[in-house]
Amino acid sequence: MKNLKNRAYKLYQKLTDTKSERKERRLGHDDYEKYKVNQIARYTKDFTRSDYMKIVNDLNVIYKNREFHNERAYMLSQSVSRLLRVVGNRNFDLFLELFKKIVRSDYASEIHMDYFTRLRLNREKIFQFRALLSKNIYIAYLPNLQASISSKYLIEEDFEFFKKYLKNKKITYFWFLEELLKRLSPFIEDTYKTYGEVLDILLFRAGQGQIFVPNTFFIYICNTQPRLFYDKLSVVKDLYLILDETERHFDYSLEVLKIILEKDPDYVISLMDLHFKDSSYLSKSSLLENDFKKLWELENYEEVFTKILNYSNPYHRISDNPDNITNIFIDKRERHINFLRGYLKKTTDKQGVYTVFNIVVSLFNEHRFEFLDLILDKGIDFNTFQKLDFVVLSSTFSGSRVPRLKYKISEYEKYKEYLQKKNNTGALDFINELERKIYLCKTYIERERKDEFLKDWGI
Repeated sequence: MKNLKNRAYKLYQKLTDTKSERKERRLGHDDYEKYKVNQIARYTKDFTRSDYMKIVNDLNVIYKNREFHNERAYMLSQSVSRLLRVVGNRNFDLFLELFKKIVRSDYASEIHMDYFTRLRLNREKIFQFRALLSKNIYIAYLPNLQASISSKYLIEEDFEFFKKYLKNKKITYFWFLEELLKRLSPFIEDTYKTYGEVLDILLFRAGQGQIFVPNTFFIYICNTQPRLFYDKLSVVKDLYLILDETERHFDYSLEVLKIILEKDPDYVISLMDLHFKDSSYLSKSSLLENDFKKLWELENYEEVFTKILNYSNPYHRISDNPDNITNIFIDKRERHINFLRGYLKKTTDKQGVYTVFNIVVSLFNEHRFEFLDLILDKGIDFNTFQKLDFVVLSSTFSGSRVPRLKYKISEYEKYKEYLQKKNNTGALDFINELERKIYLCKTYIERERKDEFLKDWGI
């Protein structure tokens, strides 16, 4: 704080919101916004040009004191936006001068752009502002103007600028694509060609560095230009993988992925490769972030989830814990258990058998005997039976292991009793294996109790 100049500190206090101030005045969001704008307007009412230039310098001081302003960075940035709004509606020439200084500052990227929608602009001011923003140094701000002014003020030159700044490296967040393509439609002669060029440019830009494209843009293209979307599906797929890798939540609802998978179910393998190809296990966090559960809504969900399971099977490890792949299933869902039933009947992969049984025991435990029968009907050998996860427990617990071991014994007893009722001599080896597992658990209980006794007595 001692490094913050006195004048800059006073400005900082004036510009930042405080929860106590809002609470004291009992103002809602919109009323508080009006209050802050009016407060800044009163504060700067008699300011001269030099006073505003001092503000720019003071803001530099404030933003350089990161350790001081970080916790209020959002509030500060909002009020700088309010300041530009006030000046823009009071003295537009002065606003342009102030704008040029602020957007060339080190803190320019932190300033909220919502002031564009609050400026009262006539045709002459728009012409002035457009002329300034069309310069390469300011062009990254031009989409904000084009999206905020009335469509009647847009001209053909705006479309030319649009095509130009799509390639500008200063623009990395393409929030405006759908809105501006709609607004500029009177100047687009060949929609199919233009939209195709936009997709090609986005893929090129994504290959150069990180960009963000809202998933709604792809949905918009699919809905309005379906032939183009599917003609350019290879571009969309390549772009999707890049965007998903850098910003996994860009398609949070998976709406774009669903559109792709309806046409090309094999694409899910490319997506799995992106996240798991170099991994020795399926990361639970990655599975949750991708949220494949949402893909059950697909018409071709069976084909898609068959490919997902085929991909995940090699990652199965014999254990008492649920496989991470269980996170893409929901218990009590008939569609899910029916899929697993069909998958198990068709698969010839032992790892697939292990994976399905683990999922069933973890989520659909009431169906475990039915699935055990399906597995036995496949004519499995002793080695395969031995590796089945008959009991699945939570991966975390506290306290004694004895209750968990007792539960395992009770489950093994149920499997054993179930097989004995079949009176099938071919299952004798399987029954013996279950008895061995029961014996081992009892041995572990004795050892556990002994260890607990010694620990309690400090021996």
